[in-house]
Amino acid sequence: MDAPAKVKKENPLVSILANIILPVVILNKSHLFPTENNSVIALFIALAIPVTYGAWDFFKNSRKNYIALFGVVNILFTGTFALLTLSGIWFAVKEAMFPIVIGIFVYSSSFFKKPLLKSMLEFSQLLRFETLYEAAKEKSSIKKIDDIFRSCNTLFSYSFFISAILNFFLALYIFKPLPEALSKADQALILNKQISQMTWLGFVAIGLPMTIITLLILFKLFNSLDKATGLTKDEYLIL
Repeated sequence: MDAPAKVKKENPLVSILANIILPVVILNKSHLFPTENNSVIALFIALAIPVTYGAWDFFKNSRKNYIALFGVVNILFTGTFALLTLSGIWFAVKEAMFPIVIGIFVYSSSFFKKPLLKSMLEFSQLLRFETLYEAAKEKSSIKKIDDIFRSCNTLFSYSFFISAILNFFLALYIFKPLPEALSKADQALILNKQISQMTWLGFVAIGLPMTIITLLILFKLFNSLDKATGLTKDEYLIL
């Protein structure tokens, strides 16, 4: 099995800065922009930062990350809904639909030759796949290894369905109806703050639990690989 080309790993601090901190600050301070359309301009800038960062990362490192692509589309929908000043239920549906679509995509890949979770692990260069399959061949357990990746990939897809439920109710809580008595400019300011709140609360209340779930799935994956190959984690994990 050919080793994937070495790719510079993403800096998590830069990612959090571009995808969460800067957009949240800009949306919360949109009233400080010295222009009549300050809310709209702030919204464009706040949404443009993660989109630009994602595009830069993709073209620089050739990261074929389809989940990240869904994230960019999600951001574009958020901007469109905000410009149309749609009601909260639309944002709730949107926040739920994207994890559902990703979950279906991940689940469907369990029936492909290479499940998405396995592809992600290959790309991340976290595992020595050649070592794993050599050990599996000696134990005649190659099919078992493939089944382990498929079952863990299915569990991984369930995490997105859980995220969809959490997203929906969190969005319903955050996106309150905009007072009709207010001007369009004031409504836009309130909506920007709601989007800002959804961004950071979604990271804390949803992102962290989902990270824990993913780590538990990886823990199950590694333990299953240990039993199927007879190897220790030190022998096939690249740390």
